[in-house]
Amino acid sequence: MALYLASLIADDDTAKAIQLAVEYDPQPPFDSGNASDASPQLKQRALQLLAASQV
Repeated sequence: MALYLASLIADDDTAKAIQLAVEYDPQPPFDSGNASDASPQLKQRALQLLAASQV
């Protein structure tokens, strides 16, 4: 539910980056929970979100 809400509040790419950052992959709403399958752009966005959360 949280990823769905993130997609509504921000956008699908942000929700996918969040999913990748937390490595959520059991029954995902997006197919982006596995770093080996993620695009370079999505990996970069996930790293940006993680870095921003550390401030």
